[in-house]
Amino acid sequence: MTRGGPPFTLACLCGAQMLLSLDIVVLQLALPALGAELALGPAALQALNACYLAAFAGSLLPAGGLIDRQGPGRIFAAGVVLLVAGSIIGGLATSLAVVAAARVIQGIGGGLLLPAALALLGASFAEGPPRDRATGLWTIAAVIGVVAGILLGGVATEVAGWRGTFWLGAMLALPLLLGPMLVFPLEPRPAAAPLDRVGFALSATGFGAVSLGLAMVGSAAVLAGSLVLAGAGLLLVFVRHLARTAAPLVRLSVLRRREVAAPMLAGLVHGIGPQGLLFVLSLHLQSVRGWRPAEVGIALLPAALLAPAGALLAVRLMRRLGPRLPLGAGLALMGLAFVAATGIGTDSGYATRLLPALAAMGLGATLASVPMYAGVLAGCPPDELGSRSSLLNAGQYLGPALGLTLMSLSLTDDRLADLDGAIVTGAAIMLATTVIVFAVYRGQPAMPAAQGPAWRGASPHEGQSRL
Repeated sequence: MTRGGPPFTLACLCGAQMLLSLDIVVLQLALPALGAELALGPAALQALNACYLAAFAGSLLPAGGLIDRQGPGRIFAAGVVLLVAGSIIGGLATSLAVVAAARVIQGIGGGLLLPAALALLGASFAEGPPRDRATGLWTIAAVIGVVAGILLGGVATEVAGWRGTFWLGAMLALPLLLGPMLVFPLEPRPAAAPLDRVGFALSATGFGAVSLGLAMVGSAAVLAGSLVLAGAGLLLVFVRHLARTAAPLVRLSVLRRREVAAPMLAGLVHGIGPQGLLFVLSLHLQSVRGWRPAEVGIALLPAALLAPAGALLAVRLMRRLGPRLPLGAGLALMGLAFVAATGIGTDSGYATRLLPALAAMGLGATLASVPMYAGVLAGCPPDELGSRSSLLNAGQYLGPALGLTLMSLSLTDDRLADLDGAIVTGAAIMLATTVIVFAVYRGQPAMPAAQGPAWRGASPHEGQSRL
């Protein structure tokens, strides 16, 4: 059982979510300064980013197997320790090799921490309104992390150089160790199955190779394609292995249930909405209209500022109508945001064309994300929390990576003024998923009042406390 009260538990989980969002953003802002000091070109900087993404992606599915065997508290602690270690190494780095090693360590830490935090969310809060409120705040924390990363990353870089972004990450990660020390259970699960080492290796290398290939599409197309194909082959072998082994790393059988498969599908395409729209608009505003990066950041900020309203609305709707309607409505709203962005050109006004699309995207993204998380965790036994969390997080990473690749196919240097090809692709993906989710998902009319926390032995008071 968790050893602290719900507010402290939720503070630790929201802190982890904020840290992961901030960690991705802050170094992006410091890359120009890092490249200037270490004499690195764009290809080297892109490879540096690819190292983090590959390590992060390759750790997600193995994390699920570790959580189901060792318990989410231990894996949460391991993730935080690795993030702190990577940040310290990066802050002391004087060469590209050391910075790359630091980012790999941070990536592994983040890949362990994210599914562990989601599993702890499901384990610590009773199903129904308590978990819905916690999930809403956890979702908002990710948005706050992005905004904080934009603001603090620039300040840290100006005050302490690019190394300041690493030290910032270390200082923010250290307090999260209070979670395992004071709140989260650290004992392993009783009578847990032995670790599936073959599945562990196949998932880590396969997912990591696909991620690395997708991150290198723009700089080394042949190598990128080879990595994606090799990684896809390893993942197919991984899936076949899971079907044949008695104690698989993660349980793909959970996807056979509609109530789990529908929010999992939503998670696969969810990130295509905000990431896709912000990606194409950022390229358009900088490359075609000549806006400075700071101006683009301010212009795109409404999507983040309106996101908390979507999360709060989702919690209220779920209490009255269940998760199906807000999940479908959020996906549809993201699709309509793409529709609103069609026809944007060099003479399109910001307030009349861009702002409505950004507002709809910000509201829709969190309106869908809260019931998505709640649906995946609903009715989950303790020994499935790792499988469900890691499968959802892996889909949340892979889906946007593939979606952005598809959207990028219609974007060339001479076509950045015309975004319709990329935007129509994004709209089609989101609206098609909306139809499928409404057709497949059979949620309850409303969420139950409260069922006990999934973690063994948790007290009813813990799960039912108001946040």
